Amino acid sequence: MLPALPDVPAFFAARNQRGLLHGPGAFALGHSWIFGLQRLGYRPFVLDCAIRFDVFQLVDAALAAGVSAEELLLQVQVQRAFTPYQILDALQTQKDTRGTITFLLAPCKQFFDGDVAAEEAEFLLKELARQIALFPRPLLMIESSYKHKAFAPALLSLRKAVQIEWVLEETSKSPLIKKQSYIGKMYGQNRSGVFTATAADRRTPQRLQKSTA
Repeated sequence: MLPALPDVPAFFAARNQRGLLHGPGAFALGHSWIFGLQRLGYRPFVLDCAIRFDVFQLVDAALAAGVSAEELLLQVQVQRAFTPYQILDALQTQKDTRGTITFLLAPCKQFFDGDVAAEEAEFLLKELARQIALFPRPLLMIESSYKHKAFAPALLSLRKAVQIEWVLEETSKSPLIKKQSYIGKMYGQNRSGVFTATAADRRTPQRLQKSTA
């Protein structure tokens, strides 16, 4: 079930804020926000880092709302990233694109890939948090949970890089937001309806450090 359009949290987008949504059901809720924000006039850019984007959720939402699914999808740009370097490169490019809201789906997964050395992953995760903290346009990260030992410190770094956070927790019926914490200064209150919802070239950390210095 999609939230009513006025309940979509457009306030963070209007203020160019960076947000983090994570926990059970985060991707389903995130897709409803992609739909809702597009209907409110924003142009979503989806950076899919772990094949989490589900076009059928947007199509179903459009049909349920009585709007053209084709016209909706023409307004949603999707790019996939298969390495940490592609994620970082895409963010560098996207930061200069006006008029869009960036959705970052499951960004941590690529950093925990077996092909990425632990030291390299640690450096790149710090670079990801740095880029997000400096991102000049509205951005929403949507993340799940991982058993990898580096996930907890990575999540902490990402939480510090954003200004607003939504945490979903499992209930007996459906994933609902039980706690919302804000990092940075926020104004106003959120209604409960907001929270209800059923290849770039590979580079070395040394080269990346030089290019972002």
